[in-house]
Amino acid sequence: MDLLDNQKVNIYMDTVCSCVKFREAHNEIRREIETHLIDTVEEHEKEGISREEAIDMTIKQMGDPLDLGRKLNEVHRPKPEWSVLTLVFIFLTIGMAIIYTRNSGLFQRSLFGVLAGIVVMVLLYFFNYQRFKPLSKYIYLATTILLLTDIRVIINSGFDIAYIAPIVYALSLSGMFSDDEWKKRKGIINLAIFILPMAVLLYRNSWSSLVSVAMYFVVALVIATMSGINIKYILGVAVLTIATGLYSIFNVDYRAQRILMFLNPEVDAQGAGYINVQLKKILTSAGLFGNGFDIDKDLTFTLPEMNTDFVFSYIVYTLGWIVGAIIISLIIVFFIRLIKTSKSIKNSYGRLIVASFTSIFIVQFSYNILMIFGLVPLAGFSLPFISYGSRLNIANMAMIGIISSVYRRKNILLER
Repeated sequence: MDLLDNQKVNIYMDTVCSCVKFREAHNEIRREIETHLIDTVEEHEKEGISREEAIDMTIKQMGDPLDLGRKLNEVHRPKPEWSVLTLVFIFLTIGMAIIYTRNSGLFQRSLFGVLAGIVVMVLLYFFNYQRFKPLSKYIYLATTILLLTDIRVIINSGFDIAYIAPIVYALSLSGMFSDDEWKKRKGIINLAIFILPMAVLLYRNSWSSLVSVAMYFVVALVIATMSGINIKYILGVAVLTIATGLYSIFNVDYRAQRILMFLNPEVDAQGAGYINVQLKKILTSAGLFGNGFDIDKDLTFTLPEMNTDFVFSYIVYTLGWIVGAIIISLIIVFFIRLIKTSKSIKNSYGRLIVASFTSIFIVQFSYNILMIFGLVPLAGFSLPFISYGSRLNIANMAMIGIISSVYRRKNILLER
């Protein structure tokens, strides 16, 4: 039944939509009204009422279009996920404060990175994330090609695209596997789509690529599981990735040494196990309230990357375990809010994006903290928003921007 040709229906829907300021919700609202009209008109027609009379009765039952429009305007009014944004800004503030106390010379550069990240985040918040979906396979292919050609060498840049590859792959795979689109392809093709990025990252044979493989692996499992892909393919990806990753680690001497030193760092406390031993000293000497910013140089300043990968150890040493526990608690709340945000999204594409980005944040935060505690081997995982590193923080803030864009449109089910 097509009621869209009826002038009364069109006037009613136009009046309702005129009260809803968020234009992107208009198609969804029209679909909801049309569905309700069709069902109600059909019921009236079964009672022997003519089409025109049935339409008039249905419109009357729906009430004043202005009142309905105002109510729907409240429902569809875009609202940021303030709890997530507040936590992000708390982390950024902590990071900026720590950088200032550690190295005021880096503060200006870090501030520029934070401001650039905020601009990116705001722009992505207003950008309709669904415009990425038709480009998903092209984004996937472009990222793979850039990784294979090692674009940083070509453009003479020190930034390795492997660090942000899991983010870009999460965005592209979410579009390629949403709405049961994977059912249109053969199982072996779906498996190949998941495995190719891991194969490319491992082929590059760099430590940064191995870090990215770990993040991508979790992203792939989350998307595959939420998409309803057969469990045998998921297990296949898991087994193959773990086996290949272990081979890549133990096939290179210095990587294997990192694992061995993680198990027993005291064997070479002044060599390969130095960082592990120093981290243990820093944490055990921190105390509940810390040692202040007048740090013993022999203990702390000799530890590399205190502004980046090991910034949490610096926070605990200077401010104490109470502050460290508060930060860990805030991180856990951050995880919970992101997971709840993912569950609130109606659109399958948006839900996959938020879930996969959430998994990246969980891997980054969790591995960094566990690494500081000596529970996992040392790797290049920084603490999002807190560690120094403008490019990575901009990438993380871009994820928050896209998550905010999805949340802004969480009640819109229709694909555009």
